[in-house]
Amino acid sequence: MKKIIAVLCFSGVGLINHAAANCLITNAIYSYDSNPSVTARFQPLNHKSLTDVYFTITSSTGQNLWFTFDWGNGFSQERLVSSKTNPADDNWKPQDPDSDKDRLFSDLDFFAFNKDLSVSSGKIKSGENAPEYLFVPSLAPTLWYLKNDAVFSDYQLARAMFKLDKCMP
Repeated sequence: MKKIIAVLCFSGVGLINHAAANCLITNAIYSYDSNPSVTARFQPLNHKSLTDVYFTITSSTGQNLWFTFDWGNGFSQERLVSSKTNPADDNWKPQDPDSDKDRLFSDLDFFAFNKDLSVSSGKIKSGENAPEYLFVPSLAPTLWYLKNDAVFSDYQLARAMFKLDKCMP
């Protein structure tokens, strides 16, 4: 009996790891390593943009920060472009690239890493497998200097990565 239970437990672990490795980007939920109650996810974007997903970071109290993506020029560094409003709203309009009026704060660098910590190549888009880790180097200091509980209550974050936590069906 103990042997059967052990086999079932180890089989379950294998299935969890396999599911995370094959998780579609819009099904992935990430937790912030230094504060797991802060989560992130990619959601479908129904507006014409550089990609068909947007990125949301959710505080422990349910407040959201919304971002679209910009790949810029040259080396094609991914950047998060903050939005004051939810890109899922029907009346949402993409942020003006020449103005900060639609943005909560300046653009943030964004890195996606595979399980072996190699940089995930390609643009973030639906239908792709979710990267294992996400790193937004300036997130913690940006929120610290914003210091606005009404916008994001978990503004005292340590610099850390988001790790793929679960895959929703």
